[in-house]
Amino acid sequence: MPGEVESEIGECKTLQMPAPTDDRERRASRIRTWQPKLQWGWTIHFALCTLVILYGIHYNGGKQKYYPVVQGGLPDCEKAFMNVLAYSTDEEYSIVCCDGDDHSTASICGSKPKFFLSGSLARFPGAWILPLMPMAIRLVYTLIARLFGQTDGEKLSTTTLRLLFYIATLNFRGWILYVLLGYLETLMVMPVGEDCWFRELMPSPSCHARIFDFSDHTVLYMAQILPLPLAETLHSLALPFWKSARWPYVLLSCGLAYLYIITLMGQFKTAAYFHTGGEIIAGYIISMIVQLPYAILQCFPVWEGMRLWLFEYPFVRSRED
Repeated sequence: MPGEVESEIGECKTLQMPAPTDDRERRASRIRTWQPKLQWGWTIHFALCTLVILYGIHYNGGKQKYYPVVQGGLPDCEKAFMNVLAYSTDEEYSIVCCDGDDHSTASICGSKPKFFLSGSLARFPGAWILPLMPMAIRLVYTLIARLFGQTDGEKLSTTTLRLLFYIATLNFRGWILYVLLGYLETLMVMPVGEDCWFRELMPSPSCHARIFDFSDHTVLYMAQILPLPLAETLHSLALPFWKSARWPYVLLSCGLAYLYIITLMGQFKTAAYFHTGGEIIAGYIISMIVQLPYAILQCFPVWEGMRLWLFEYPFVRSRED
């Protein structure tokens, strides 16, 4: 009968319509649930970093900008720092000798014993490896799981692309925000005179330490050390790559918390002793070139093509849509 034939054709058409996969629906639902948590994660990040920076600037008081004294510059001190903002050696703490027993200078000389990995944050290769540790944990776990026929729901190609994106960010911070901006800064900043009390204590005798010098350590901490592992850890918590095992969750969470502790300690020390407030703020603003895109990409349903490409976040729509 015609009516029956049309009914059968309609049923066939219905069966042929591609339905969303269960995995896609699961990921979309999970992202909808985690979107506020992702936003809170980045909000806490910005709040903590800003508070530590402001406290360091307040502690500095605009009177301290220490440089290390050249080796052998002060025979009585194996390690020493000089405050280039001081007008003479007569000022208190214009020179800090780390070999003495004055505990008021212990912070600038370095705490003993040092926290594990704290000395690697601003050095190669530690500064380039530590931000990639959450990704390394994911890759190791995923590759071992695949050997046993298990998958985490994320394509290996997506994980690889995100790793390459992180590596590109590291190079952007190193070559553009450090090397290029540092070179441009030397062209823009007016030179100072060559009459200063610390001239001969510098590695290269000069008075250039008094000129404006944006804090490259702040850029390093805020544009490289923290945002990359934060983004990857939040992504792993939102869409876990593990099944029943809990150790990846504990390792990622505790590892990120410890990284924040030692990094923010380093940031406080930088702001309190080694740069003026303006130099710290300039470095923090420069770091936003990396921080803000990462935060926007992960926290808000914009740049959806890039979100899908890097994180496999489905196009998130409200349930009413």
